[in-house]
Amino acid sequence: MRIREFSVAELFGIFHHHVPLNLEDRITIVHGPNGFGKTVLLGMLDGLFNARYALFRRVPFRQFHVTLEDGRELRVDRFCPEGDEDRILIHGPGADQTFDITSPTIPGASCEPGETPQVREVGEPAPPAWLADLQRAVPVSFVRTDRLSTSPGTPSPAASAVTAYSRDLTREIERALARSVEISARLDASFPERLLSSLQEPAPPEAELRERLERLHAKRRRLAKAGLLEGDEGEVPGGRLGDAALPALAVHARDAWAKLQVFDGLLHRIELLKELVNARFLYKRLSVDRDQGFVFTAAGARRLPPEALSSGEGHQLALLYELLFKVQAGSLILIDEPELSLHIAWQQEFLGDLSRVTALSGFDVVLATHSPDIVSDRWDLTVELKGPESLV
Repeated sequence: MRIREFSVAELFGIFHHHVPLNLEDRITIVHGPNGFGKTVLLGMLDGLFNARYALFRRVPFRQFHVTLEDGRELRVDRFCPEGDEDRILIHGPGADQTFDITSPTIPGASCEPGETPQVREVGEPAPPAWLADLQRAVPVSFVRTDRLSTSPGTPSPAASAVTAYSRDLTREIERALARSVEISARLDASFPERLLSSLQEPAPPEAELRERLERLHAKRRRLAKAGLLEGDEGEVPGGRLGDAALPALAVHARDAWAKLQVFDGLLHRIELLKELVNARFLYKRLSVDRDQGFVFTAAGARRLPPEALSSGEGHQLALLYELLFKVQAGSLILIDEPELSLHIAWQQEFLGDLSRVTALSGFDVVLATHSPDIVSDRWDLTVELKGPESLV
């Protein structure tokens, strides 16, 4: 489920903002002067869909409104009954769907027996079933300005974050390798039976089989270059294959392709990550090793530690990794100030990179920026936050 638009009324008591999302392009850029509420708007979306309601209690507003792609609506109202303190209520699509978030509560279980608890801030009330269902249907993630922050005393936030992502990538590769081993074991166990069965069927033409083997060899080369396979990729047999060998080679080609397909999602993401990062880095190069994760080299193939990355390089790598590897398809990603630590040339290339990532991973983005270089020539994707007419 996708969000079509959202709005806020009387933010800080004065601002009225309406943000329609560019669903076709999947990228919406929110811009405006400091103090107009760009970060607060992103925080409200994050808070509503991730059960983090503290921002609604801290920030003055009258109403926050979200419309989903299917026409359903969510509304957060803040009002003050006569002689009483503010009340904050979330209203769902149904007439009887109301949830009071006025005050935090003592933490408790937020699920029925056997279900997975919902993630929420300590002390927040557990959402009712109708709201929890909507929160699951609309995954929202907030990439904040402190995306490289680490614990106090860490000498290099960029190095620490990059090292953590590198370890995460090795775990992703390990899981893919384990799945490939499982598939290999199943196929190997049934190979003799399937081979005998294939002998009873017409063999594929030699030209067609050779084409399959060439594609298989090319895929192994790609996987080895991406760091997912190691060792010799083998060669396609030369000369005539021979009629007797065709059935066995056909079964082998099908099995080998099935074993390698498990890497497809990871392969495409690693290839795009390497391409985008290496197009931005100067005098450094990123490669991937199945055991070590990220490998950085300089001229002469000299290995570099993560501490050798600049703040801008660390931010770029961290953000791209988050978007490519940590985001669920169909999510809405909120990015605050993507221009942080980026050279102007990198800012101008950012939207193009982001478009390629969203096309591969299938999620929507709302980003808040002060930088016209981030917008580049895509003003058609922008929504300007304006002040009240009385202040213009």
